[in-house]
Amino acid sequence: MEEEQVAGMNKAKEVAEKIRELPFGMIKNINHVLSQLSATDRGNVQMGVRLWLNGNAIHSIDMGFLGVSDTFVTEEIAPCDIVLFLKPKKIKPDDLILFVKQKWDTHTPLFVRVTKVADLGVEVEDSVTMTRMVLTGDNILGKVIKVIQFATPEWHEIAEDIVDKDELLQILDTARTHNSWNEKRTREIARRIQYVHTQLS
Repeated sequence: MEEEQVAGMNKAKEVAEKIRELPFGMIKNINHVLSQLSATDRGNVQMGVRLWLNGNAIHSIDMGFLGVSDTFVTEEIAPCDIVLFLKPKKIKPDDLILFVKQKWDTHTPLFVRVTKVADLGVEVEDSVTMTRMVLTGDNILGKVIKVIQFATPEWHEIAEDIVDKDELLQILDTARTHNSWNEKRTREIARRIQYVHTQLS
């Protein structure tokens, strides 16, 4: 096992050298590589970056996060809503939290509702599968503090700085595919697509 780890570290050094040789400048080099990895392994990239931050005295648990939703979460969040979440000091029943679901070597961020808080962890319910599970602090990325609804004045103030028109349309197109079975959701997605086409430059 130790020999495998040494070989793995040596390989990582080789990859790092190749990243340095990319022609964009070091910061953009890293960004481009992470973007490529995120196309198929977004959850793993998110956890890897978080692990690096925490290991280098830049504690992600003290940071807030702002993101654009790519899915429906109960009745509170829909695709292209802006979601603000942060690592909470306290979690209570009925909170909506973002956690990392791990299966084999894959990490998938998911929103779930807290049903119970106990000494051993936080019991949550997945609104899609209606299954319940117990999470520990290491799995919890953050608690939803605020949802900024699509197309509101506040949404417009923020959206233009974090996402562009093509990205919004891509999110909505993917959401339409995933929710083709739900007439109410497909109508809402169609409304949002029309709004993006006609109201955003």
